Amino acid sequence: MNRQQKSEFVESLKKDFTASESAFLVSYKGLSVSQLESLRKDLRAQGARLQIAKMRLVKRAVEGLDSQVLVPMLQEQLGLVFVAQESPSVAKVLSKFAKDNEALALMGGCLGARALDKDAVLSLAKLPSREQLLAQLCGTLQAPIAGFASVLSQQLSRLVNVVDAIAKQKEKQSA
Repeated sequence: MNRQQKSEFVESLKKDFTASESAFLVSYKGLSVSQLESLRKDLRAQGARLQIAKMRLVKRAVEGLDSQVLVPMLQEQLGLVFVAQESPSVAKVLSKFAKDNEALALMGGCLGARALDKDAVLSLAKLPSREQLLAQLCGTLQAPIAGFASVLSQQLSRLVNVVDAIAKQKEKQSA
């Protein structure tokens, strides 16, 4: 790469960092080309993108950005995973791929301006998906209303039972 190409690449990385909800760092040493392509395919399905770059250029790209928290982690040759949205689902893909392929190692990342170490990325991967969280929220919001409706229904059924018992008792007395 010549100097102009490098500066264009650094600007491209800056745009990726600012446009991304989060970024993860992965060590990919030892992965075959087919494994990398498989990882890229899985990440694309989740709306993420794997970018391989020299750390010197990445360090230049993060200068002056919120992603400055990544600088201590930028050592050796790492891959950058840029996430537009749904960070937990991308973290799950990376975690699962790392379990299946020991050559891939999670190094850390950032979520907004907050640095994440390897353990934080793994705990992010354990979070339920957005749809599951929304379903849990709906269930939590619906529970008091459903309980109230159940109590009202029970009271009405008790009233009906009492009226029915009185009607049967009056039939016995009149018969």
